[in-house]
Amino acid sequence: MKVACEMKKKLFLIILSIPLTILLIIALFAAIYYGSDFVGRIQNDKKLTNYFIETGNIPEKEMIVVKNTHGSSWGIEFYPSDFSKSVTTKTDYENWKKWVEEKGKLFNGEKLRDKKYLEDPKNCEFVYCASYTVTTTYLSYGFLVSGEVSFDKEFIQQHFAYLPKDKILYGFGVK
Repeated sequence: MKVACEMKKKLFLIILSIPLTILLIIALFAAIYYGSDFVGRIQNDKKLTNYFIETGNIPEKEMIVVKNTHGSSWGIEFYPSDFSKSVTTKTDYENWKKWVEEKGKLFNGEKLRDKKYLEDPKNCEFVYCASYTVTTTYLSYGFLVSGEVSFDKEFIQQHFAYLPKDKILYGFGVK
């Protein structure tokens, strides 16, 4: 009777340990993934900020972060392979806001429904974006207008306050 009771306890522990082991393995993989994403964002945030300063000629004090550095991966990688960051500038924001107030519409053609929309600089339609691909160490730089990539050099020169150095193509370029 005592042996049967001990066998039941051992069987119960074995049965209980299998799902716990599986949960621990899943938790370990999640911790590795999210931990490396967090570390990658921290490491690459400064790299992208410096890229805006050095390549885009944007003073750091002028930058307004539209979208913080975030990672993305393709496939089943554990570590995000691409990091990107989007900023506008105080000057671009003020120019955009003035233009929208005068025209009563956004650059994408939509009518301005509420003036409160203009109070948040993250709504600015003139955005500089930079991305970094870890595996190839490829840095790219570009301009977004109303969320769309702009390759129009004349438009960029007319509407963006800070223009990149000559070695960078308009639209997207490589360092």
